[in-house]
Amino acid sequence: MTSSQRVITAKVYRFNPQSDQSARYVTYEVPYKDGLSVMNVLQYIYENIDPTLSYYYSCRIGRCGGCHMFVNGRAVQSCCTRASEEMIIEPPHRIGLKVIKDLIARDIVLTESKKASLTHSNALSRFTYACSTAKAKEEGPGE
Repeated sequence: MTSSQRVITAKVYRFNPQSDQSARYVTYEVPYKDGLSVMNVLQYIYENIDPTLSYYYSCRIGRCGGCHMFVNGRAVQSCCTRASEEMIIEPPHRIGLKVIKDLIARDIVLTESKKASLTHSNALSRFTYACSTAKAKEEGPGE
């Protein structure tokens, strides 16, 4: 990339429980383009920089609910969320889901039959509820 070219700086959570003692963050630079989604950024990283990156990739239209993650501390669907020039991308591990590898967490990986039975709003509602419940537990009662 040339120095005059705009870039997206993505700090991505990396963890493989089979080989890593602890999680780490790896920073990637991706060429900026208008309209890129977070998933597009992850796809670019996977295809052009680091093919070991694991993330959920399915419907790409916000329907299945499998690509939920945290971006800059907010629970989002990576396929429907616009990329910003600086991002911290994490799996939904703070709500109690176990990280399988990198950005994939248990209970986010959906079977085809589960995907068919979920609507986007239902999946997003369940994820948002889980996030708010986890945040309330972190804050404690009465805060």
